[in-house]
Amino acid sequence: MEHVSHLANLYYLDLCGLSSITHMGIKSVAMGCKRLTVLSLKHCNNIDDSGFSFLAFCARTLRKINLSYCDKLSDKGLLDLMSNLKHLQHIKLVQVRGVSFTGLKNLLIVCCGQPKKVQMGQDLNRSKEWKAQLDDDRKRKLREGGFKRNRCDDDDVSDEYNI
Repeated sequence: MEHVSHLANLYYLDLCGLSSITHMGIKSVAMGCKRLTVLSLKHCNNIDDSGFSFLAFCARTLRKINLSYCDKLSDKGLLDLMSNLKHLQHIKLVQVRGVSFTGLKNLLIVCCGQPKKVQMGQDLNRSKEWKAQLDDDRKRKLREGGFKRNRCDDDDVSDEYNI
């Protein structure tokens, strides 16, 4: 990751499946890639909340991020990240087991209309409260035409909300 940190003009970075990357690697990316707008951390299982905090404070130009299968992401890390990424328009969360229903509610509250699109995997439907809320949202969004069921480009089944 040391070499990536010298790519100040890099705007798109896909680290999908790089399971050896940790918070220190993300720190290098966040500090060095000041123009980064798209970042995929799908299946980066060893990044903990401190890595997401680095992103929150250093990679403020991010517009799109994929955090699917980031096993060590928690409610706290997600909240830290979303509180500081003011330009974020699209976040994808599939099989993020450390994030609870409360964490997702806080995400939507903190975002205040940002991002424009939130994709969440079916695994996040695990609580009765969350399932009831999703069912209500589905009915409302279907009436308004703003919700669609989507098989994403990488075949993760997700619920897509255009906010």
